[in-house]
Amino acid sequence: MKHKPHGQGLRKDYAVGDLVQWNRWHLNTDPFTTGPWDSTHTVKSHMGIITKVYQSATRCWTAEVKFIPSVLDHWGDQSNIVPLGCLIKLS
Repeated sequence: MKHKPHGQGLRKDYAVGDLVQWNRWHLNTDPFTTGPWDSTHTVKSHMGIITKVYQSATRCWTAEVKFIPSVLDHWGDQSNIVPLGCLIKLS
C-alpha cells in the first residue's frame, strides 16, 4: 500500500518568494526565571521568505526559508529547512 508524502496537498500552495510565518514552541529553562524543576513553554513566531520548495530524501515536501532576522538555533545550519505543514502563508 502506497502512502502520499507529507505535504502533498500543500506543495502547490507555496512558491518561491512567498512570505511565510513559522510558529514553534520554545522551552524556557532559564534557572533565574523558573524554579529548578519548572519549565515553561512559549510560542515564538518567525517570518521569512521561501527560497526553494522541494521533496526531501524522506519524501516530505519541504521549503527552504530565509528568515528575517536570521533564526539562530541549536539546529545550526538546518534551521532554514521547514516542512510545509509547519508554515503559514501570509502573502
